[in-house]
Amino acid sequence: TLPMSTSWLTLAVALHLLGIIVWLGGMIFIAVVFPRIRHLPGFLTFAERTGRAFQLVSYLAFALILAGGLWAGYLRGYFHGAQPGAVLFWHKFAIFLVILVLALLHDLWLGPRATASPPETAKPYRRAARWVSRLALLLGLANFVLGILLSRG
Repeated sequence: TLPMSTSWLTLAVALHLLGIIVWLGGMIFIAVVFPRIRHLPGFLTFAERTGRAFQLVSYLAFALILAGGLWAGYLRGYFHGAQPGAVLFWHKFAIFLVILVLALLHDLWLGPRATASPPETAKPYRRAARWVSRLALLLGLANFVLGILLSRG
């Protein structure tokens, strides 16, 4: 195994967890609050503006998740041979990449069509965007649990 500085590992894990807290917290907030206010006048405008503001926050959080997670994995020796937990680490990384692709699909293709299309053609895009977001959230929660399992050995 690689020599590991506890302070560097603590910093890497802290950055990783900060990103997770921000992204998962925002996703859970949207998933819990938005369905309860969908009926209010002006909701679509509010949802569009909130979504665009959350995009920047999400990608900054993704950067923290990625950098902190890879750094912690490197310090734990997952890049250098068959360390206990290495397989789970790389599975978590693959799930993260799927979440990132789903976020890009939502933000670059579904979201713009859901908001720019005429109301009669926007409905399927809005529905698809909601389901893609839900899937990303479920995968994020699963990855969170896998992270707990990984940290417990």
